[in-house]
Amino acid sequence: MSIIIMSPRDISFEDAEKEIHEYIAKAGNRTVYISELAEELNIDMDLIVKIHDPRRVIPDMSDLEDF
Repeated sequence: MSIIIMSPRDISFEDAEKEIHEYIAKAGNRTVYISELAEELNIDMDLIVKIHDPRRVIPDMSDLEDF
């Protein structure tokens, strides 16, 4: 048995957020854990936690008018 150590990818917040949401959508109704996201997407766990912080306010863009 060998141990493989991988460094997380250097990825922007926005790109990581997109990849995470796509992965969760493909998972369907099953539970997806942070550790799974980190391993499968090779994204830093701290970044995943920041993206899914329940205190983070996501602006509602539906009220904006086209210029």
